[in-house]
Amino acid sequence: MCDTTYQFWNERTPENFDMTTKRSGRIEAISKMAAIAKPYLSRKNAVTIDLGCGTGFFAAIAGLKTIIGIDFSIPLLKVACQRMQTVLRQSIFAPGLVENSVDNVVSLFVIDDYPTEKKREFFMQIWSLMRPGGRVFFAA
Repeated sequence: MCDTTYQFWNERTPENFDMTTKRSGRIEAISKMAAIAKPYLSRKNAVTIDLGCGTGFFAAIAGLKTIIGIDFSIPLLKVACQRMQTVLRQSIFAPGLVENSVDNVVSLFVIDDYPTEKKREFFMQIWSLMRPGGRVFFAA
């Protein structure tokens, strides 16, 4: 992980993160994605992860506490714990999950901060985690 990216996100407060999300216009995109994804994410026994979950904003908007949040930012994960039942302090590039164990992957406005080679690594990681017929909900 790029040290500057890691430092930048660990210096964000949860309040600043959520406020920036609302003011940037991303809230509309997140709300639309939640509406599209919710029927798949709420299926019985579906395993859904949010790579780069931040404060768990997507799970809150979707109304689904069962989404597993993955992020490296301790300050943001403190709020995510209130919005999601399970959060993991992991890298989005190595979330520590078993291959073919995930039905849905959500990742919204996360990968933009990384160079091309890390983006390739990110998508390879996603495909290795997905069960056959799984879905990816992605925005950049």
